[in-house]
Amino acid sequence: MKNIKIIATQCLIDMKIEEFPIDFERIKKIVRRYGWILKPYSAAQETFQTFGLADYALNHDAFSLFLDDGTIAIFYKDTLSSGYRLHVLAHELGHIMLEHSSVGIIGKNLDPAVENIQEQEAEEFAAYFLAPPCLMKKLHIKDIDKLEELTLIDGSFAKQLFANLKLQTSDLSIQETELLRQCQPFIKRHNSNYFLSHRKTIIAASLLAVLLITSAIIWGVIVHTRTPSSDQLDGPASSDPENEVNEASGITDDSIAMDEIVYWSTSGHVFHTNQDCPSLSQATLGIHEGTKQEAIEAGKDRLCKFCSRN
Repeated sequence: MKNIKIIATQCLIDMKIEEFPIDFERIKKIVRRYGWILKPYSAAQETFQTFGLADYALNHDAFSLFLDDGTIAIFYKDTLSSGYRLHVLAHELGHIMLEHSSVGIIGKNLDPAVENIQEQEAEEFAAYFLAPPCLMKKLHIKDIDKLEELTLIDGSFAKQLFANLKLQTSDLSIQETELLRQCQPFIKRHNSNYFLSHRKTIIAASLLAVLLITSAIIWGVIVHTRTPSSDQLDGPASSDPENEVNEASGITDDSIAMDEIVYWSTSGHVFHTNQDCPSLSQATLGIHEGTKQEAIEAGKDRLCKFCSRN
């Protein structure tokens, strides 16, 4: 069994691939460099008729063959997505670079078992060619999204590429070491951008955390400031003289007998021992006279702040 990883890596070295992704334009340059032909199906109908491949093309996404003059031609469906097109073209490069047998079409064999092995090898070549694991490791590719971004491959084949990455060890072959040396400028540039982006992400996350904490503190202060005290919940605001809480150390509620005469207004929650109390003079809804017991029954539950000082 061939060491497909070594062969694919050597091809990258020989083709002087120094950065990734290997996009469609790069594939076209590789094909031109070797003197091959690359055509979509729509531009190859005459060739299909000559070789009797029209029906085969209908059922296959891409294939390669030797023309009469020995030139290699690679054909692909016009309707393929960009990612899948890279996949199938790299697969065809695998058939060619691995020197697979040809029964009209490169990779075909009269023995189905041999043909199946050749298909597996071409698929493995495409994976190592488009995403060499040794390089992906150096580029700190740790999730499939980043792998897809760097290779332009998606779908199930991207999962295969990522699986190869997980199997990569620190023991490098001569070819892998040479490929990394060849791609060193690209690796430095990519990693510099990677760490800069990573640092910006950390800074942004830290700033966001600080902002959220600060907002929570400010909101807590606002809520605390707006929350009424227990005395405020009992009645009108304390700025109303009729609603002042008894904070004096003079006369207290307990020092006033229940049958003692007091005064109160219709509004408010306090009673008065002094009929001339300044706060009582501000009452507008009427003044009542009665015992402390009656004041309490009328909802007046504490002594006026001003009266308690007298």
